[in-house]
Amino acid sequence: MLWGSFNCLAYVPRLPPTAHTLLPHMMTEQEPGALVVTTQDELATGFAMERGVISRAMPHLVAARLVTVVRRGRVQLHPVIAVFNDPASSSGQ
Repeated sequence: MLWGSFNCLAYVPRLPPTAHTLLPHMMTEQEPGALVVTTQDELATGFAMERGVISRAMPHLVAARLVTVVRRGRVQLHPVIAVFNDPASSSGQ
């Protein structure tokens, strides 16, 4: 069973279709602390898309404050949309 704060989103930003594809994938691939370790090349290969399509979608997720770029190949999901296995692991520890 997955736990999350999905009912807290009052604002759903307009995102391109590629961003709507990337976000659920990143939610399932996250590590503790809502950290997602993946490169745009890996995402492009996994979705059979060109890297340019991924690189145009990511700024929309950042502008909507759904993800934060920590450094190259690492993004962090906003805590409101983070998915975790149990409530105790929601703090990322």
